[in-house]
Amino acid sequence: MRKEIPNSLLWIFESYDLKNKNYLKDLDFIKENMAVDYITVSPRNGVQLFNTQQCHSVMRELVHRAHQLDLKVSLHL
Repeated sequence: MRKEIPNSLLWIFESYDLKNKNYLKDLDFIKENMAVDYITVSPRNGVQLFNTQQCHSVMRELVHRAHQLDLKVSLHL
């Protein structure tokens, strides 16, 4: 069985991505305009992954939407 190599994208995820749930719009843009099927999210500049109040619901929603778009997601820690 031959497996395809994923087309990946490194997403530098910053505080402005959190405002107004921009990350959901960005996911739609990625799906519509890029040949990407695998996204690595790298939290930076104002995004504190271990701050559950800030990030838990965001990451849950981001992954859920990505899966709806048939995109896989990983976290760069």
